[in-house]
Amino acid sequence: MLCMELHLSDEGIHDIRIISMNRKGNVTGFDIIGHYCSIDEIPVKTWSKSVPVVILISGKGVITRRFTSSMLSLEDRDILHAFFPNTDTNEFVVSANYSGNSTWASVLRFSSINETLETVRSKGVFITGVYCGNHFVSQFYPFIPEAPDLLNTGRIQLVFNDKELVDIRSSEELADTIRIGTESIHAAFFPLLGCGFHALENKSLPGNHISSIHQDSTDFHWYSKYSSLLRLSLISIFTILLGNFFIFSNLNEEAGKLQTTVESNQNMLAEYDTLLSDFNKKRDFLEQAGLLDEANIAWYADQIASTTPILISLTGLNINPVSKSSEQEDDIVPESGLIEICGLTPDPVLLHTWVDTLSRKSWVGNARVMNYSQESRNGQATFTVSVRTKSEK
Repeated sequence: MLCMELHLSDEGIHDIRIISMNRKGNVTGFDIIGHYCSIDEIPVKTWSKSVPVVILISGKGVITRRFTSSMLSLEDRDILHAFFPNTDTNEFVVSANYSGNSTWASVLRFSSINETLETVRSKGVFITGVYCGNHFVSQFYPFIPEAPDLLNTGRIQLVFNDKELVDIRSSEELADTIRIGTESIHAAFFPLLGCGFHALENKSLPGNHISSIHQDSTDFHWYSKYSSLLRLSLISIFTILLGNFFIFSNLNEEAGKLQTTVESNQNMLAEYDTLLSDFNKKRDFLEQAGLLDEANIAWYADQIASTTPILISLTGLNINPVSKSSEQEDDIVPESGLIEICGLTPDPVLLHTWVDTLSRKSWVGNARVMNYSQESRNGQATFTVSVRTKSEK
């Protein structure tokens, strides 16, 4: 919803303020669009046929009264007759609202703004409501944090008492700027914000009794209906076309795959036989090497570690090492059942004692020292121990 305040003076439109209002669920939001001196200054992108326009008229020609009772009827006829008895409501814009124990109402002769409204309507928008007077600020006042009792808009001063609007008087004081959330808002926008909140809460807006405003409201209603229906239809058609495209693409792709499968079936069978033969050979190789039984490898490593004396440091453990006696250099021939242990020891006797201990293990076929080297008398000696396991541990 686009809310626009037109402040009238003897020379015509003096000030224009515009905000946009929206509601999503229970959350109401607004954006300050800008402040202009004439309708022609308003950017073209501001206008949209799909966004209704609500106008607030203030300044010259607006008559405002406060009734010290909240029991008065807000019907246009009742309010207008409180100002001018026996007057035709079609000739006036009438707007009223309650504020605490008071009723505020304003009237404006429609003929004085008809030309201005036509100028706005020429922008291709629908005017669905026309407010007059500044008293709708009371609709927004409760949302102002730590709201002061006096609000200066730059032209008028709004006086509140216990959140009730009690007076509106002329003022030349500078307009207040009040922080709401993370933004500082010029107080001159507050009456317009109040109209916006009121318009979002009510289906029937002020000015709707006037034929041209009522026609705009009706036209916008059906325009919104048809626009929504058109969008839904376009989305449905697009979805159907997109679905058909994906289905056709998938079927076409599937047909291509099936055709390729049929043409390459014989080659795949031959390749399968070759792969199966290679797989069996590699499986046999791994079984002979004992590499498929990870449990045995871990068990051997645990057994060796559990028997190793504290003074002996193991630097390498090679289970099922690759044979170096293969006729071809590229052949990988693991020696199944062989474990090579490398390490450091300060005492050869301790080493041989440990090898004897390993030899007596039920899973060991034989164990012997294959290499022993000590560069200095007091230094650590390096060794290599070969352990041949039995077929079962």
